[in-house]
Amino acid sequence: PKSVGGLGFRHAFDINKALISKLGWSICMKLDKPWVKLLRAKYLRGRNLLTATAKPSASPIWKGIINFIPFFEKAFVSVLILAHRSILGMIHGSPPFKASSLPPSSSSCLALVVELLIPGTRIWNRDLLLSLFDLPTINHIQQIHLITSPAKDTAFWAKTPSDEFTIKSAFLTNQFARFSYLGPLLSNSWKKLWSLKINERLTFFLWKIAWDVIPSKDFLHKRIQDLNPTCPRCQCNHESFV
Repeated sequence: PKSVGGLGFRHAFDINKALISKLGWSICMKLDKPWVKLLRAKYLRGRNLLTATAKPSASPIWKGIINFIPFFEKAFVSVLILAHRSILGMIHGSPPFKASSLPPSSSSCLALVVELLIPGTRIWNRDLLLSLFDLPTINHIQQIHLITSPAKDTAFWAKTPSDEFTIKSAFLTNQFARFSYLGPLLSNSWKKLWSLKINERLTFFLWKIAWDVIPSKDFLHKRIQDLNPTCPRCQCNHESFV
């Protein structure tokens, strides 16, 4: 993006990832669409998408969605309201934490999140949590919002103010590590540069000066050692844009 020192070009491969994540979001939200119902019935069968896997015989679309789950967990946040969902679904559906030890289904009768609460209240049973999870996981579990009014469990996209999924937010979230370095200017300075009321060629020239990529002889000499960096005009100093 231009706001982080780029030119606004996007890699088609990265955009495709963001588009695939939209498919995953539609499946998580159980949208009333034929293809969503088909994929859920064929591959999930009642399971949580964030815990699903893809067999070698699975379709390319499903494999793409599964490969994108690690990114999806960064921005997908569950809000447990009734708490009538599986413990495993809570752990994997409420990033960024991971449970180091989930309650074994063979040795524990616990199955729903509601069973982790003090009976008759909307308060987490910390003693029970201590017997099942490590401290970091417990702290994250206790941060999960539990409201008292009757409603269905829901989820929201944590990377937009509206809590709604957008392809742009998915793209920026996936590329956050690459966009975290702003270069020689701050984000506001980059925005001011691109908002200047001047010819676009001059704006682009200023952008190259900021990044120090003007193809002067001094610049090229750093990459081509055999090139003479001397200025052809004065024959005294290295040629630069200064």
